[in-house]
Amino acid sequence: MNNISFFRKQRGWSQSQFAEKIKVARSTISMWETNASEPSFEQIITMSRIFEISPEELMGQETNLRKVNKIPVFDSLDKVSSALEYIETTQTYGSDIFGYIVNDESMSPRIFRNDIVLISKQTNAQNGDICLLKIGNDEIIRKIKKVEDGIMLIPNNLNSETLYFSKKQIKQLPLRIIGKVVELRSSNIK
Repeated sequence: MNNISFFRKQRGWSQSQFAEKIKVARSTISMWETNASEPSFEQIITMSRIFEISPEELMGQETNLRKVNKIPVFDSLDKVSSALEYIETTQTYGSDIFGYIVNDESMSPRIFRNDIVLISKQTNAQNGDICLLKIGNDEIIRKIKKVEDGIMLIPNNLNSETLYFSKKQIKQLPLRIIGKVVELRSSNIK
């Protein structure tokens, strides 16, 4: 017995909506869910990626079905008392995680304005980590590069500038690492 129906319903999708996402007929979803037929290997992999689970879990070979966690989403660190919305994930990140709506194009083409990134709260980062930072009153997402006398905040977008802050500037502004980006929920996926 597979778990296709369980994971589809967990996300609130009808058979028709899910069929559209994986480009099959609605009747095909129905046959899979009733075990009248089985999806191909490629279809199992596609569904597993969409559901963010293993193929074994999808096909009922693992008995522990993951709990859905609701994560609050904010568009400003100044408004964390009231979430704009909640998103669901079956990933386990711990309790110190929140969603943040990206407010600029500095990390495109990987992360765009209005994408939601999941942030794991932490005050330190390693070189190469993509982090949410607060610089004075501004909030930005950049790749971190620590240098001997400060920090560089590197964009993906070639039209955005790399920012450099000395250790003295970091304290004066202040510049704080709020957390590390652990997942992207793109608003550009159709």
